[in-house]
Formats: sequence, C-alpha cells, structure tokens
Amino acid sequence: MNLIREDLNIRAKEIDNYIDLLIFIEDTKYIINDTRGIHKIDVTLKSTLKGMVFLLLYNLTEATMRESIAHIHDKMDEKAVEFNQLKETIRKEILKRAKSEKIDIENLLKNTTLSISKQLTRATFNKKNLFSGNIDHHEVTEQAKIYGFITDTDYKKTKHGENLKTIKNKRNDLAHGNDSFAEIGKNYAISDLNEFAKEIIAYLDKITTHIADYVNAQNYLNEQHD
Repeated sequence: MNLIREDLNIRAKEIDNYIDLLIFIEDTKYIINDTRGIHKIDVTLKSTLKGMVFLLLYNLTEATMRESIAHIHDKMDEKAVEFNQLKETIRKEILKRAKSEKIDIENLLKNTTLSISKQLTRATFNKKNLFSGNIDHHEVTEQAKIYGFITDTDYKKTKHGENLKTIKNKRNDLAHGNDSFAEIGKNYAISDLNEFAKEIIAYLDKITTHIADYVNAQNYLNEQHD
C-alpha cells in the first residue's frame, strides 16, 4: 500500500505543478524561450490547457482505486485465503464475475498447489476490468460495499468525492470526442480546477488510508474467521 500512496503523492504533485503553470500563464500573452522565440498564449490555448486538468484528475482517481482494490486481492493471495473465509459480499462478487466473465480454465488449473477454492478468487479478478471510465464517488461507494472498507471523509476538505462525477463526465466527453479540451476548459476558472484537485487528492488520500487499515485488520474475512 505504501507504493500506491507514493504514486498518489507523485501524481498529485504533477497536478499541483500543472495548475501552478496555469496560474502563471493566466495573465500572460506571450512566452519567450531561451533562443528568443516568441509564442502567443491566446484564450483558446489557455482553455485547452485547463481542459487537460479533468483528464489528469480522472487518471489519478482510476489508477489509485484500481491499484488499491488490486492490493486487497494481493493480500488475500498472500494469506492464501479460502473462498469460504471471505465476507459474503466478496464471495458474491467473485461468483458474479465467474458467471459474467470468460474464465480461463488453464488459469484455474495452472497452480495445482492451490485448491479450487483459492484459485477461483484469483482467476476471476482482473484489475484491468475493474473500471472503464466509470469511476466516481458512487462507484467507490459500491466497491466499499463489496469489500467492506470505510469511506468516511472530512466533507469540508473532500466534499466526500462528490465532484468526481463531474470529473468523470468531462473526462468521458473528452475521450469520446463529444467536446474539445478548449470547449470544456473555457467554462471553468483556474480557482475551480484548483479546488477540484485539492478535494479529490484529499478524498483519495483518506480512502487509501482506510483501505490500508482494512487490509491490516484482514477485514475481508467473514466473522467466523476474524
């Protein structure tokens, strides 16, 4: 989990630096490089650069949550947890994945030292399939219901992740070509984007702390195996 939080901090710093750049060029009309070349910074370019913030914030969110859920499964593998030792909600999710996804039989059988009970949990989990442009506060809450980790945060700092819905929608508009970066960026002040960034970074920081505590307490186990 330390690596996940380290990656979160690195990506968060990248976003902070990017927003600092936006603030710097807000009242700038021209940039001069070391060879005395001049580049005009017009309104469209500024709006385009602002639109990029939605992509950066969405990528931060999906990467952090994907790796956090994968970390839970890594720990279950490490502890060689049996299927019946898991919380009922996790068992239901595993069976739902087994029913809805094509399970590789070779993957189930490749490690004969594991019982089918242990291998089923591993074979039905693919972190690449966890999220596909759909991560927002609601989806984080749904994952929390499945695994059983806490999602409480300080509303003043995080808005409980409510603005993740806006980030997700704008990112998807960009990904599907519904809007250009400039069209999206022109509707937001840099101060709005900075507030989004602070809220989402604080939200993810708290969620990953909860997941770390959850894993350490082995709260993925059912009550009979706590």
